[in-house]
Amino acid sequence: MPGKPSGSTSSGRAAMPPRPEIMLAALILSTIGAVFKLYGGYRYGSKAVLVDGLTCIANLAAGAFLYYTMRRSLAPPDVDHPYGHARMVYLGTFVLVLAYTYTAGISTALLLESTGKHYTVHPGSAVYALLGSAVYAMSVAVSARAGAGGSSYAMFTFSEVLEGVFSAGAAILGAELSSTADLAGAWIITAYIFYEVYGEARTLECLITDRTTPEVVGRVRGELERLGFSVRSVRLRPTVPGRYAGDAWVVACNMPPDVADLLVDELVENLRREGVDVTVHIDFTCGSSKGRG
Repeated sequence: MPGKPSGSTSSGRAAMPPRPEIMLAALILSTIGAVFKLYGGYRYGSKAVLVDGLTCIANLAAGAFLYYTMRRSLAPPDVDHPYGHARMVYLGTFVLVLAYTYTAGISTALLLESTGKHYTVHPGSAVYALLGSAVYAMSVAVSARAGAGGSSYAMFTFSEVLEGVFSAGAAILGAELSSTADLAGAWIITAYIFYEVYGEARTLECLITDRTTPEVVGRVRGELERLGFSVRSVRLRPTVPGRYAGDAWVVACNMPPDVADLLVDELVENLRREGVDVTVHIDFTCGSSKGRG
């Protein structure tokens, strides 16, 4: 659903790691679906199917860049990226938003030019739109399993399934009744593109502004307090949806240092396996501090 950070959960469950090879398979399927829709819209005169096909071009362009960034995101941490390159995949999501915005603009210009003009629509447009939707349905199923980034692509690509069914209906009405019905369908699809762009832009906004899920912070704080520490602060920021990095400051005035170290090391390792990479700073004297993690 647009507007919800892809792959995130209120419990902070880590998103699946990127799987570029699966993403590549999804792109191949999307290419086949795009060919069906573009041919059907151009060959048989449906503006609704043609606009639907234009969104396929944006989908493929953005998907190809997303595949590239997914591969880059798997690079290990280095001096410039101490937390790794996981967020690189969201450059692909950003391009996805830009590509669909550009397509929405082109579609708007095309439809404004066609408004008030009569044209002929052949029912064959609907057949190719439905064939394209069927192939896109397979692409959605595949890309949803591609991990971080793939879920964003799956969301946009699922819209290609819906748009294909809708544009097929508009083409049939255009062929049986009037081209006005087909044109109206094209306008509705264009409006839906803008809605999708808005929803995914909200997802990016959450990442860019480091909006942290309160439940995750509360869970880290609760685990530290359960171990007997007095918690001064917990600061976390999302790296990708479902994964966080940050630090915590705790006080252990009445706890032996070796016991505190052991407890913190075990907690840090458990949290890291769950997608929370946190460094815990321990104040043993209520005045000085040291770091763990």
